[in-house]
Amino acid sequence: MKKYYAVYLFLFLIISCKQDKTSESNSLQFVSEKADFIIQSNDLYTFINKIDSTAFFQKNITLLKSLPIEELRNISKFTSSGKSSLLSFTKSKSGYEYLYITEFKEGFFDLDSTKNKTVETLTIEGETFKKYTLDNLMVFTTVKNGDFIASNSRTLLLESINRKEENSETFSKALAAADKSKTSILINQDQLDRTLKNTFKENSLPLNFSDGWMSLDFDINSKDIQLNGISISGKDADNSLKLFDNITAQANRIADITPTSASGFYSFTYQNFGKLYKNLEASRIDSLELPETNILNYTREAGVIFNTYGNTLVLTTTDPELAFDAISNSQDIASEFRDISIYSNNIDYSQFLAPLVSPMKLKYYAFTDEFVLFGETITVLENLISSYQNNSTLSKQGYYKETVSQLASSSSLLIVGNNSHFTEALKKVVNDELLEDLEKVDLKDYPVVAVQFVQDSNFSHIHAVMSKKSGSIPSGVSTTVKANSPLKIDGKIATTPFLVKNHDTKSLEVAVQNEKNELYLLNTDGKVLWKKKLDGRIIGAIEQIDLYKNGNLQMAFTTQNSFEVLDRNGNDVKPFPKNYKDAITQPLSIFDYDSKRDYRFVITQKNQVYMLDAKARGVDGFNFNKTKTTIVLPPKHIRINRKDYILVSEENGQVHILSRQGKTRIPVKDKIKFGENQWYPEVRNFVNVNEDGKIVTINEKGKVTRSSVENSVHLKLVVKEDLKVTLSENILKIDKNEVNLDFGIYTKPQIFNVNGKTFIGITDTQAKKVYIFNKDGELLPGFPVFGTSNLDLNNSGNSIQFSVKGDENAVLIYDL
Repeated sequence: MKKYYAVYLFLFLIISCKQDKTSESNSLQFVSEKADFIIQSNDLYTFINKIDSTAFFQKNITLLKSLPIEELRNISKFTSSGKSSLLSFTKSKSGYEYLYITEFKEGFFDLDSTKNKTVETLTIEGETFKKYTLDNLMVFTTVKNGDFIASNSRTLLLESINRKEENSETFSKALAAADKSKTSILINQDQLDRTLKNTFKENSLPLNFSDGWMSLDFDINSKDIQLNGISISGKDADNSLKLFDNITAQANRIADITPTSASGFYSFTYQNFGKLYKNLEASRIDSLELPETNILNYTREAGVIFNTYGNTLVLTTTDPELAFDAISNSQDIASEFRDISIYSNNIDYSQFLAPLVSPMKLKYYAFTDEFVLFGETITVLENLISSYQNNSTLSKQGYYKETVSQLASSSSLLIVGNNSHFTEALKKVVNDELLEDLEKVDLKDYPVVAVQFVQDSNFSHIHAVMSKKSGSIPSGVSTTVKANSPLKIDGKIATTPFLVKNHDTKSLEVAVQNEKNELYLLNTDGKVLWKKKLDGRIIGAIEQIDLYKNGNLQMAFTTQNSFEVLDRNGNDVKPFPKNYKDAITQPLSIFDYDSKRDYRFVITQKNQVYMLDAKARGVDGFNFNKTKTTIVLPPKHIRINRKDYILVSEENGQVHILSRQGKTRIPVKDKIKFGENQWYPEVRNFVNVNEDGKIVTINEKGKVTRSSVENSVHLKLVVKEDLKVTLSENILKIDKNEVNLDFGIYTKPQIFNVNGKTFIGITDTQAKKVYIFNKDGELLPGFPVFGTSNLDLNNSGNSIQFSVKGDENAVLIYDL
């Protein structure tokens, strides 16, 4: 079985329609309909060489390893006639037996100059033929009725030349449909169906291709692998395609709801479900009465999405309101997710779609736009809803659009494999002896395989395509953003979810606090590693430090009454925590002057400033500790021209620009109306935005200048290294690049430098959308996505992820 799996896997991955009617060749009289598949080509030698030189087959040689490629290359090389040749394959215990037939010409198979050969002339049952032995090649040949015939099996050769039975009309039509200007493959559907059923542990794709032949034309180039053709079955054939007789195909829409994380989907369409149901009912032994108000009556497409979280039955409705009313007997709300109700379900709708859909446990359902989603768990529906709202679906991806653009606009049946996840999913359902071959299949350059069937009168058009992805993808950045399953905690989330690095595994983890003041650390799969009750709400960000300079990282932050440093297991790092009777009023400031991990921690309490060292002791030599009025911004360290400055901003408008020792380094006389923006370096100046939306600049002599910005309403400023980003209402400026956002309520822009790349993140908390741009002001593919808070972006090696709050108790992790 293992010998033949790879060939059928390839045929199954890419199946397909172009008719070119010709008369049946006399050569066909020698070919048995018991053959597994047949190749027809007018230049087999060139075709084999083209296969060998195609990058796809060079990477996936295992798909063809059971075929005697080298033997066929040599035979076709010495027998090229310029006429159409037939090559049939029949599997045996020892491998594939082939029968090669082409029009005979004088000088065929002239091996006089070939060394290390033996030639025998044999006569059996009145038939004379030759046996050639060349190194490891043994082939039997004869000439019959003007045709040259060769085989690696003497028995098969004798059977073919003595064959008396006539070919069926179905077989003859399939061969006639092949385009004689191309290389075509004819597939015995009975053999294909048996092989597929023996390949998989369970019938996860409940489709039956038995009875008949597929005639498919190959079209292989450096970018695409296409198969186009037809499937022809007998009038009384019992296969899945016959279920679509007299059913008008519609456009497939299920890709619009299929997550990019899915391994694939299949869908079938119909103009009138009642007509399809009659065909389905006629094919089943049991009898089910379809209620008149059944939701299926208001649909035009049904299909199954294969996903990590579980499979989903999806219906595309013709009228969502009528469809919702038709399911009114089952409208108990089980959960709410992103403003969408998820209901309990008590009707197995998969039974009405059998045999096109296997029995499924459909405990829950939800409506989103024109789609109805059914699943066994709430989680699987949440995953689809999340991906749909984030635009992280197959139909939004350029590679998918490029692939399906080569298909017909409507399908009776459409099968799509999302290859980045498809092969992994196959490993779970194929028989164990096939796993070794499957491990060697490399489809990373071909993101999607699509196979389309369009039923016509007494036959089906088939189109299949795999397109090589276009262009190059920058290292560390995907062509799309991928949403992972939400990470849920007990209680409502109270802080931004922060990504912290695990110094042991080098992976990212999530630190987040709920309204009960419990701090959670979770891995990105949602497992709670620990939780710790704190004395209050975390103020500002959770920062990671290397207190002992040994690569082991700790988390540092403040609450209203304590300064905490925790190790990665949630334990206090002595001598922390340091507790305070009076309230801490600004987020923790951490200074690392020379990037040597000699940290200085700055605690602010109203108008007092305390600087501590790594042992929680006051820093000797820092002499500034009190202002006249309340400090309104976290103290900020800025280095300009190798000089260190510490900026402390007061409520009365005074800004103190200090040295490391806390002494005034630059006196500033002017008062400034501080807003929520922090100080940043710009060339040799200090820059901020005041309460009036004006840019405030202080030079090294303490001179203050104010400049107006056009349309500066609630101006927000952030600067990192040489990049300056501002936001005024819906106008986002990234250096000189201006982006017009939808009107909304936006967080302050954030700048992240990761893996040598710069990302600018911003969230519309009103519309619950997260945007990430590159430094040129270009929105990354797949954005915006769902989110309701500031984000945190970090990397684990080449992998880039960001975290953001989703629903009130859920953290969302996205992969870039």
